[in-house]
Amino acid sequence: MNQIKLKIKPNQELLSVVEDTVGSNIYNVNKSKIGGGQGIEEIPAHGTGKFTIYYNLSTDKQGNKLPSIPTKEELKRIKENALESTLIVSENGEEIAHFNLNKN
Repeated sequence: MNQIKLKIKPNQELLSVVEDTVGSNIYNVNKSKIGGGQGIEEIPAHGTGKFTIYYNLSTDKQGNKLPSIPTKEELKRIKENALESTLIVSENGEEIAHFNLNKN
């Protein structure tokens, strides 16, 4: 069975917005203070499937070292720049596809 992994590689603009807002590079899963995850449904041979990637931006719990919840304006900045990135697809540890998510 092939193991598929997805990764978002932000461009510099998106990375700057996220680091300014959240305080760390949420896209670097090895160093992110917050975490995230992904889900991929089974994809049939020569078929299509759905996937989900998510990143936690903060916590509303007091007394920990995670960033506080971004303001509505900060969330708006992140949303406006969210597609300034590349989706990288790997199969069994080897990158097999790159997709520019920028709609421009």
